[in-house]
Amino acid sequence: MTRLALVGRGPDDEAYARIAPRAAGSTIAAVTDGAQAGSDSVASAPTLGDLLESHADAIDAVIVQTPTDERASHIETAATAGKHVLVKGPMGRSAGEARDLAEACAGVDVVFMAGQIDRYRPDVAAVRASMDAGQMGQPGLLRSHRWQPPPTGGPTTWRLDPGRSGGIFIHELTREIDVAAWLFDGPPETVFAVARGQDSDQPDAAVVHLGFPNGGMAVLDVTTALPRGEGYWSLGIIGADGAIYADDQHNMQLLYAGGSPAARLTSTGDATVLSQLQAFVAAVDNGADASDSIAAGVLALEVAEAAMASAASGRAAARTEDGYALV
Repeated sequence: MTRLALVGRGPDDEAYARIAPRAAGSTIAAVTDGAQAGSDSVASAPTLGDLLESHADAIDAVIVQTPTDERASHIETAATAGKHVLVKGPMGRSAGEARDLAEACAGVDVVFMAGQIDRYRPDVAAVRASMDAGQMGQPGLLRSHRWQPPPTGGPTTWRLDPGRSGGIFIHELTREIDVAAWLFDGPPETVFAVARGQDSDQPDAAVVHLGFPNGGMAVLDVTTALPRGEGYWSLGIIGADGAIYADDQHNMQLLYAGGSPAARLTSTGDATVLSQLQAFVAAVDNGADASDSIAAGVLALEVAEAAMASAASGRAAARTEDGYALV
């Protein structure tokens, strides 16, 4: 049984509390910073340091969901104490910071997994399954949207401070970048981006174009400037033999490859958080190598930094042996 500690408050707290009793091989044993656990018997402490000082023997792994600028110190603290780590994406505020964290965790032999949460969405998983089954052929164009209102207050207002969150490119677009690179099975060769906002130093909308080998491309757009209300997410891919579409309005994945379109209902519920948690627990139980997850998390940050530089300069960035450089 993997005994988990939730470090920091996050939007998935209630989901963790609900799924803990039915997540095979794990239990929520402790929380910090007021995170919800759904049980009065769960240990709590104000900070991770306090928790490790008083309840270190009661936990095996931590889920870090603190503000982006605090994640590095919490990951290092947990790993130094011999605790496995699942970190909410992005891994940190820069690719360099993420690489340093990966090296530090490898040096103390703990499982360190990046939280690529969108890969575990039932609709995205259905898209990937259709692609793996050869129903779409070589992907040519991926288009994704994620439009949402800004935080309204409470524990997530730090997202409004780019010094803490990394801004729209680091905090928001790394999710879309990771999914695109995953579905194209590799890093983009070129990156170009534009960004806008009422405050030029803090854009709240961005569009990123990624060029992949063999002529594939992805166009990703994210905004955090919607009026108050529900957000919207969608993903569409056109391939050599078919097309796939998914969105969060009806939780439906649609495959078209001639004949009648085939639709699959993929109600999300807690399935996304549960699937990610089960993957992490399986890695801890089996002593699995999570380096692929970390490499993907680093890549997403490298591309996000290239997109940020592109938007600031009006120039494209190309992949090199050392990452990305403006051209």
